[in-house]
Amino acid sequence: MAKSSAFKIEDFIGDDLFKELEKDFFSEEFTLKDLGVSARVLQNWSEKGLLPDKKRKEDENHKFNFIDLIWLKLVSELRSLGLSLEKIKKIKTALYEKRPLMELLGKREDETIPDRMYRMYSSQVKDKAAFYKAFSSSTVIQAIDKMKNSQLHYLITMFIENRYNIKVLVFNEGESMGYISEIHSGNLQLLELLEKETFISVPLFKLIYNFMGDEKNYSFLSRGSILNTNEFRIFCLIKEGKYETITIHFKNKKPEIVEAKERKKINLEARLSELLLGRGYETLEIKTQDGKIAYSPITTKIIL
Repeated sequence: MAKSSAFKIEDFIGDDLFKELEKDFFSEEFTLKDLGVSARVLQNWSEKGLLPDKKRKEDENHKFNFIDLIWLKLVSELRSLGLSLEKIKKIKTALYEKRPLMELLGKREDETIPDRMYRMYSSQVKDKAAFYKAFSSSTVIQAIDKMKNSQLHYLITMFIENRYNIKVLVFNEGESMGYISEIHSGNLQLLELLEKETFISVPLFKLIYNFMGDEKNYSFLSRGSILNTNEFRIFCLIKEGKYETITIHFKNKKPEIVEAKERKKINLEARLSELLLGRGYETLEIKTQDGKIAYSPITTKIIL
């Protein structure tokens, strides 16, 4: 999903803040082979209540949507850290429980809904007065008050929309919470708690990045809302499979230019002339071997 350049109030009015992503999030197209675990392990997880709560016929194969797939990859990660199945089940309950949106957003007791939303979207707001007027509407406030979602769904949505560093914090007894540094870093009460408690921090965003980097998921990514516009352009370059290196240059922590380098073999000078005249490359080098033209490393620059 390409992120809009400016805040739009219509994005937040309705029964479900996450409606735009539902088609991709809830399409059940992943199976056992996508999980990286054996059928025996999956059966054990099922018996222990770790799988998403869904009705399934006895002879029907397990199918998962994107949210559930990330959860089960998180289960694998938690098991590798030595957590018991009992504790992981407790984490599942916490992450799948439906909660009010304002609770998920970490609204402080002394904040109004417009205050909390502005704190979250201030970088996109050009007219603060208009923003507050829109969010002070009783219709909008009532709509937001009704919004509920699971913590896991919320965390993944915040990653997809903003590329936040989403994490799951797991405490000694199996209590857990989703943590987004960009949102929760200003919550002094929470920070004081984290200073006192011992916990495991599992980077959920890395599990999603690993999914995005897996070639077998290209079909899902190419038609879904998971990649933004620039990521999709880079994804297409990788998919072409002809580039030796793809270098991304950043400015102000945002990708600005992509350099894609390919190696083209050249056997005859006539072919070199054709190459020179055929395309307007930004950079064209000629490599020789034993005094003869061997190949040309071609770099194409793309402005994002």
